Amino acid sequence: FIGSILVSLPLLLITPFIEQLFFFWTKGKIAFDLALYLTLTLSISFVNYGKAYVIYLMGINNLRAVSAITISRFIIVFLAGIPLIKVYGISSLGWSFLAAEIVSSVILPFIFVKRRLSENQIHFSTGEYIISLLPCLLLAAYYFLFFINRSYFIYLGFILLMVWATWLQWRALSPIIKNRLLSLAPLPARFKNIME
Repeated sequence: FIGSILVSLPLLLITPFIEQLFFFWTKGKIAFDLALYLTLTLSISFVNYGKAYVIYLMGINNLRAVSAITISRFIIVFLAGIPLIKVYGISSLGWSFLAAEIVSSVILPFIFVKRRLSENQIHFSTGEYIISLLPCLLLAAYYFLFFINRSYFIYLGFILLMVWATWLQWRALSPIIKNRLLSLAPLPARFKNIME
């Protein structure tokens, strides 16, 4: 939920303006590589998503799982990214980082955490896992469409979808977590009552 608000939604919001911001920041001295930007920022979104699961695995001292995740990330980046630089240029690094994070921040943590919880006879809901992944998937879909067609109607539609996904995540949180987050937020009491 917090990752959606702090990472995925802001990345979506700035995407149509990123080239102008980059040009302003670099004063036009560096060429903007859209494919590299999209793949790297999507990688950041996936890293942020998977971090909670990796921290859980580290917290229970599951070194085998953490090592597998780290090694898979290293192998994919270096075996896929480095050789392809000569063919596709620096953009290949972005694609290799993205592939690495899909494996090491989404797929492997899901497998390891689900296995660990099932060993302790704790149900791990695949549906809730998908809901928590939804903002990353929406960001990926928007990036794909943005690369093809920079329509502001698509942009507005994906903002609404991202808000909806964030709302779904909020609804899936336990009441204890909701109350804690609301107590930290400087919101009017009436709004807090609605959010509960």
